[in-house]
Amino acid sequence: MLHRLLQKMDGKSFKNSLSRYDMASFCLLALIWLVAIFTFADYGVSWDEFYRWRGGQEKLVYYQTLFSGGEAQSMLPVRDVYPGLFDLSVALLVEMTDLGPLQVGHALSLSCGLLTILAVWAIGRKLGGPRLAFWSALFLALLPRFYGHMFFNPKDIPFAAGMTWSLYFLLKWGRRLPEPGWKSSVLLGAVIGLTMATRIGGMVLFGYVFGYAGYALIHRAVTQRLGFVAIIRQGIRLSGWMLVVGLVAWVALYPWWPAIHSNPISGPLKALGTVSAYPWNGLVRFDGEFIRAAARPWHYPLTWLRLTLPDFFIAILITGCLLLSLKAKACLRILYSPKGFPFVVVATAGLFPISYVILRNSVLYDGIRHLLFVLPPLAVLVAFAWCVLLEKLALRASYLPKIAFALLAAVVIYQLSVMVRLHPYQYVYFNALSGGLPVMGERYD
Repeated sequence: MLHRLLQKMDGKSFKNSLSRYDMASFCLLALIWLVAIFTFADYGVSWDEFYRWRGGQEKLVYYQTLFSGGEAQSMLPVRDVYPGLFDLSVALLVEMTDLGPLQVGHALSLSCGLLTILAVWAIGRKLGGPRLAFWSALFLALLPRFYGHMFFNPKDIPFAAGMTWSLYFLLKWGRRLPEPGWKSSVLLGAVIGLTMATRIGGMVLFGYVFGYAGYALIHRAVTQRLGFVAIIRQGIRLSGWMLVVGLVAWVALYPWWPAIHSNPISGPLKALGTVSAYPWNGLVRFDGEFIRAAARPWHYPLTWLRLTLPDFFIAILITGCLLLSLKAKACLRILYSPKGFPFVVVATAGLFPISYVILRNSVLYDGIRHLLFVLPPLAVLVAFAWCVLLEKLALRASYLPKIAFALLAAVVIYQLSVMVRLHPYQYVYFNALSGGLPVMGERYD
């Protein structure tokens, strides 16, 4: 079933339906942009923005001092673990315009959020054509926690945009392996560098690059029965392309983070260690109690996802996993193929960070704020699960997909009504399965 679905998504037989999905996607994206622009002023300031404004101003003063011939390094704080792509951009635009940091910061944050939805659409289109693209964009836009944060979050939404676009360019780069070429490698490196310039945690993308290259080497060695010498040569060439990606990423990061100018190699690595175990031990409200952030239970991120992902989102994901598990061997064989492996990459981008923060016991607070960047790849996976479900239903009876569409339409209308009622506080959403905001709002942050 999975193999047949992948073939149909790439096939020309879907030309007419795909054009309809393209039109639907255009209408969807235009509607999201219009609603976002007209409701832009409804969202207030968040506490984290003050710190980001200050960080951007400090970096701007550094460059002003540097270009005037002064001792610029003394202008920086003693410890600066945050790169400044977003913060410095806000400071520069405030300096160049008559707008204040609130308006500029919210405009940039919203732009990053809308670009993330566009990136999810692009990933869906690359993996499965216009049909998967449409559902991916729709499902992400229907996540109230993500949608609400788009309007004011100066760190996590820009980081989500960088991670999602990096994933898109990684998929383009990976499909060209073992010879991705200069253009593909430079583009991937530049986007990864800008992602790290938002939050240094973007360094995890190098692991994804290495994993994709390793898969390409192994697959080529097995299918073409390469000898030892040929494998070594191929590995050296792949290492060269990965080095290009890494060097371009470092060049893209460097201007946005003055704190590493004196030590561009170890500085980012030290900062990564600091932010992955951030020394903040304030109180968070979790399951009706106030607990220290450093002493949060291991299931903290899983619980927050269970409570704040929409019910339909969870139901489709579970159903898709069950359907795929019924033919696990066939699915694993397809996912190992060049056409199926990109789905493994997307799944890794959505699931690995959650596993990492659990195993690393990273300090988390503010719900799923720190993990907003995993929602875009999860939206793609849920969209794909929905397509698998429709394909399965179509094999049983032609009317079953129509019933499924009708049910989903009702769910989408209900979800939109919830988001409208919450406006402009979509970011405090709890799903109906958990009891909703009236129940969970008394027990969680």
